[in-house]
Amino acid sequence: PDERGIDVALLYLPSGFSPMEWRYLPVGGLPEPTRDILYVRGLAMNRDTLHLVICHWPSRWEGILESLPERMEAARTVRGLLDSLARTSPKARILVAGDMNDELSDISLSSILRVQNPGTVLSDTILYHTGKRVQTADVYGTLKYRGRWCEYDHIFASGSFIMDSNLFVKSAGKGIYAPDFLLEKDPVWLGRRPFRTYRGFKYTGGFSDHLPVYIDIWRGGRLKSRQGNRVPE
Repeated sequence: PDERGIDVALLYLPSGFSPMEWRYLPVGGLPEPTRDILYVRGLAMNRDTLHLVICHWPSRWEGILESLPERMEAARTVRGLLDSLARTSPKARILVAGDMNDELSDISLSSILRVQNPGTVLSDTILYHTGKRVQTADVYGTLKYRGRWCEYDHIFASGSFIMDSNLFVKSAGKGIYAPDFLLEKDPVWLGRRPFRTYRGFKYTGGFSDHLPVYIDIWRGGRLKSRQGNRVPE
C-alpha cells in the first residue's frame, strides 16, 4: 500500500531456512498508507523454529513530531503480534528487524515495543536490543543527518532466543556493516557519510542513505563455548 510501491521482503538460503508460514500485517489508522509488517515463521537448519518480524516504519520526512504517531501505530501492530506469540509460544525465538526510523530512546521503541537492555536476568517474552559493533572509527550509527549519526536500523531478539542453548543470539551481537565502498566523504559536515543512490533528484550511483546491520546466529555449545556455526539470518 505504500504510495511509492516499496515493500519489505525476506531473502534466505533454502539450505539454511525453510519458511512454513508468512503473512503481511497492515498498519491501519494512518492518514496515508505505509508499508506492511512482514511476519515469517520457519525452520532454521530443518530443526529450530524462528519467528521473524521485518519492518520499514514510516519516515520522518514530514517532521519528527508530525510523523511520530505513524511510527507509534506501526509499533502497536508489531506489539500485537508479539503479544499473540507470547500467548501461544512463550519461549519462541523471535527477531524483530528493520528500519524503524526511530532510536531506542523514542517512545515507539521504549514504551510500545518495550525494548530493554540485556542484563544478567532475562525474560523469555521481552525484546532486547543487541548492541552495536562498528569496525570503522568514524561511523557511529546507520545514517547521518546534518552531521549527526543516528541509529534507526535495529535487530531485537526475544529473551528466549538469547538464553537458548541450541540456537541463540548473543546479547551484544548486532553489527553495522560499513566497508569503504558504502561510504563517501562528507564535504559539509566532515568525516564520511553513507554513499546514497540519489541525493535529491540527482542520481549519484551509490547504494543507500542507511548502512546495513547484521547479526550472527549460533548453534549449540553455548554453555561450553561461544563458538558455533553461522546460519542464514
